[in-house]
Amino acid sequence: VLNRVGLSSFRIDFFGHGESQGDFAEITASKAVDNYLKAISYAKTKGFSNICLVGSSFGGLTALIAASKSPSVKVVCLKCPVSDIVRPEVRSYFSKEGINRWKKRGYTYYTKEGRKIRLNYTFISDAAKNTAYEPARKVKVPTLIVHGEHDEIVPVSQSKKTYSLLKNGSFHLIKNANHRFSQKHHFSEMVAVMSAYIID
Repeated sequence: VLNRVGLSSFRIDFFGHGESQGDFAEITASKAVDNYLKAISYAKTKGFSNICLVGSSFGGLTALIAASKSPSVKVVCLKCPVSDIVRPEVRSYFSKEGINRWKKRGYTYYTKEGRKIRLNYTFISDAAKNTAYEPARKVKVPTLIVHGEHDEIVPVSQSKKTYSLLKNGSFHLIKNANHRFSQKHHFSEMVAVMSAYIID
């Protein structure tokens, strides 16, 4: 959609993800924010000055934090962003008991696409210092949050709180949609809303 209207896009893999180097077990929000900031710097070396950050879930949290640190970001679009990773309602292993077990052992296993992947305790200790709420107060550029009404992973209440702290925010709730917008019409609505916001 963006390419059709003449807007360039640059997709990155976080540390330990996809084609990027590093061990997934060692990913943290701080490292992901640094990935965003380095991507922004790279885009600027290529002559791009009006930069929009788009992030989903964990990527949504770190995109917002990165936007609070970079004056080059002009627009932010977040899809079902996690605003506070360590809240127990996000996932069961973020309960008090789950975190204690995680700390004692030094790692846990993250289930992704049916596979169990190791994730070190540094992820959770770093996450405690990286919520979306303070960065949201600092972000002044237009910021859109799109969230599924029936998100089973990230509660809508987190996005509503983040939205309330934004100086120039918009919030779009997609009725009956889950975290991944797995129904075709939900996915289409999400893409249409986010694309229109960026293009506008």
